[in-house]
Amino acid sequence: MVSIRLIGCGTLGLLSAATIGISLNRPTLSNYLLCIALTGGTITLAASIKSSDLPSAARTKQAKVFVLRHLPEPLKPLVKYEPRAEEFKRAIQSPHCWIVGSTNSGKSFASREIVAEWIRRNPDGIVQWCDINHGKPDRETGEIDRKMGLPRECIRCSLDDIRAAVVTEVDELTRRKETCQALAFGSGKAPYMQPRLLAIEELDSTTQSLNEGKGKNGPFSQNLRELLKQGHGYGITLLLIGQTLAVEETGISLATQDQLAKLMIGKNTINATQVKRFGGNTDELMASCEQAIVDGKRPAIAQFGADPPIAITIPDLSHTRDYQIAYIAARDPDQEWWDLVWTTEKEVWMREVVRASPKAMLKDVILPGFGIDIRDSRYTRFIKPIYDQFKQEYQTL
Repeated sequence: MVSIRLIGCGTLGLLSAATIGISLNRPTLSNYLLCIALTGGTITLAASIKSSDLPSAARTKQAKVFVLRHLPEPLKPLVKYEPRAEEFKRAIQSPHCWIVGSTNSGKSFASREIVAEWIRRNPDGIVQWCDINHGKPDRETGEIDRKMGLPRECIRCSLDDIRAAVVTEVDELTRRKETCQALAFGSGKAPYMQPRLLAIEELDSTTQSLNEGKGKNGPFSQNLRELLKQGHGYGITLLLIGQTLAVEETGISLATQDQLAKLMIGKNTINATQVKRFGGNTDELMASCEQAIVDGKRPAIAQFGADPPIAITIPDLSHTRDYQIAYIAARDPDQEWWDLVWTTEKEVWMREVVRASPKAMLKDVILPGFGIDIRDSRYTRFIKPIYDQFKQEYQTL
């Protein structure tokens, strides 16, 4: 006999509590559940029941604890790939770089990192950043890409301005080549070549718009190819950003592509068609990128010149959102000197000297009055134009 005390009314009507005796030869869990179902109440066992009398599910045993001090190594993926952080760094420091990827793949983050790294290494350089979609909001965040606060004078938005920017770089390349050729037949070392960076976003669309219907043989593509082939030797760097490596859409021939580092960035997927354009083992590259995606990484294909392509991962570049470019005009010591010495009193004095004797007074009076001689570049830049002007004025009187 097991005594079961019921708490609550349930089906017992007005009784607030009752004790029911159930005669059981061998108590079972189903008997207990039957009692609960009949009464609708909750139960407390008034009799002690041996654990051996309960079904196995209702028994409580004291477990024995065994200590394990080591775990097996994590399983290695069947497809091997390396993060290759050094390869990404190599890409962003390459003389010319071409970033390819679909919308929201992370091209903007990578391009900001490249431009910031270039400016860090070339603080006296000149930057022209071409983008027909400059100011377009990010689809995910709504933020406007302001090119890290790059001054307006460095941004080229219209097709005409982009065409002119490329022509400017080609003209500068020609000028530098001619200067070096002239020195090669004479004496002296190569002149200082101020570093220059030309970045072009939306390369595919821009190329098709500016090639004047002539395809890859259009003037825009021809200029780009010339800059890619010869620009690096004369201090000119290109950064190209687009969605495809296709020759027919970009005008960048396969031979010319050997002059730069190519970086195709993926996100949740990787474009197999674009991977094939790298050459190499497409299946292996795709498998490596897919494994990186499974592991929560951002995959990429990198290729340096004619080297075989490799699968890498892109590090977190979210910090580039906080990059800012501060424009501080370069110091010009000679201009600062001239602003200091060229006063109203100095102008009156120089006029009187030139009027008294223009020819005789230049070397003996005027230049010593400024503390320089005729071989000083400041004479040619500042004093000679004013001296010639004053002399012309007084000769006509």
